[in-house]
Amino acid sequence: MRTIESEIRDYLLDKIIHHGFPENKKLPSENELANFFGTTRNSVRKVYETLEAMGYISSKQGLGHFPREKRPAIELALRGDVSFSEKMNQQNIPYRSRNVHCKLVDEGGGDERLRQMRGEGELYEVCRLRIVHDVPAALHYSYVSTAMFPDIKAEGGDIGSMFSYYNTKGYRAFTSSGSELSVSFPHSEEQELLECGELVPLLILESDCRDKASGRLLELTKIVYRSDRFSYKINV
Repeated sequence: MRTIESEIRDYLLDKIIHHGFPENKKLPSENELANFFGTTRNSVRKVYETLEAMGYISSKQGLGHFPREKRPAIELALRGDVSFSEKMNQQNIPYRSRNVHCKLVDEGGGDERLRQMRGEGELYEVCRLRIVHDVPAALHYSYVSTAMFPDIKAEGGDIGSMFSYYNTKGYRAFTSSGSELSVSFPHSEEQELLECGELVPLLILESDCRDKASGRLLELTKIVYRSDRFSYKINV
């Protein structure tokens, strides 16, 4: 059943998406929309709060609500054998990476793939924040076993690129056995790191990385992309 709030939200979304409002110009005030739709300011305020959580607008105290600045879309090949930094360099896109943490994965934690990968060693999660056009855009989690890389506990906190790390260990070419794609919404830590609202959809790519020469499994990978930062090219 449609409500007045859904009607206001659809009206605003249609104009924002189809550029019905000039960029950097203030959106209609809560009073203006309340009068236009014959409703209360509180209903309009709830709609604006939802649109901000979805990443479509920003709100400035005392100034009002504004369409969020449009940023260039980034074409990504959704595959696990090419590094994120290489993808960015190929497109001449300003990019940097920040190591967030290297931490032990609880023995009982993770899905079956992680438990199998642990093998006889411990499993570490190495997380990097990908910053594109000076905006947090993706979180890259690599799961690495000490059975394969005994020094990952000591070295993982300094890793910006796993492929560069593997190069130092004698691995030069990489392949992947396949990828899985899903959609989710950010939990509180992801909202903070990615600087996004709780209703911004996240695109999650899970895959593996193997040494091309030997076929040995180097890592399991989960990349969490802000869906509003990228366009996507699949199987290229």
